[in-house]
Amino acid sequence: MIFAACSVYGNRFYLWKNDVYTTQNGWAYDKQLNDEEKDAVIDLIWFFIEKNEQGALAVDLREKSDEYLYGVIDIPFTHLVNCDGTVKEVVYTELGTGFVLATITNIDTLEERYEKVQQQLRDMEEIHYGYTNPLVDLILQQGGEYDSLFLYFCAKNWEYMPCINQTLQTRMDSIVMGISTTTMHWTSPDSAHIYPAYMPTGSIAGIIEAAPDAYGAPFTYKGFFAPYDEAGFQDSLDRDINVVEIYDPEEEKKVGLFYKPESHILNTLKIVAILAVGAGVLIEVTRRILG
Repeated sequence: MIFAACSVYGNRFYLWKNDVYTTQNGWAYDKQLNDEEKDAVIDLIWFFIEKNEQGALAVDLREKSDEYLYGVIDIPFTHLVNCDGTVKEVVYTELGTGFVLATITNIDTLEERYEKVQQQLRDMEEIHYGYTNPLVDLILQQGGEYDSLFLYFCAKNWEYMPCINQTLQTRMDSIVMGISTTTMHWTSPDSAHIYPAYMPTGSIAGIIEAAPDAYGAPFTYKGFFAPYDEAGFQDSLDRDINVVEIYDPEEEKKVGLFYKPESHILNTLKIVAILAVGAGVLIEVTRRILG
């Protein structure tokens, strides 16, 4: 846990320094901010150590790999993820300082969020799963408490639209229970989408790996799957989607999972161009005939 935290946060705050963050202006270059950064990371580590010793998490983090722990330690930093379901994006002009403050603020909410999650879990059996597929059915039927919790958070948080709210609320709920998560993303010519992914238990992962086509050929990366979203599956991928990516918390960057073949994109553009030219010619011919 300490190794993973140091790996994630050891140089992250320095990488975020920019023209605002490196000048003596407000929070920037301020010893108070440096102290709060350090205290927040210590609080983060202590939160998990304490909960783990109490057996209050969905898993025993001492038994988990470093890759798993990266998805637990990596706190959302691009937005303030509030316990009331609201999400606020970091101000673009203050990204360096904003990312740091968002990280600190989100860490400060862990205990409050944990208590809220415990209250919500009392009504877990009453949740309605509005989206289903063979993988969701498999998890609900054969998955353990850990897997079921992630699906529950996905379904529960759909009330917090748009997708960025649902995804980040799901991540934070999962994190306080020790569930390793990250985000998947897709982009198309007209829109973009973000959705949560998690690292399932070994039994579920083994079943999927043995027969991926039986479960919609889900995208997978370092053991992460996104079961509660159509875009998590190769078989149900919308034909207009150009790129599917996943955020790697260890590498701190997005990694490509799918790219629409270049030829398809070019053919689409050619067809559009031909239609546009054809329409122009037709209009001109019609004008001359009528004229």
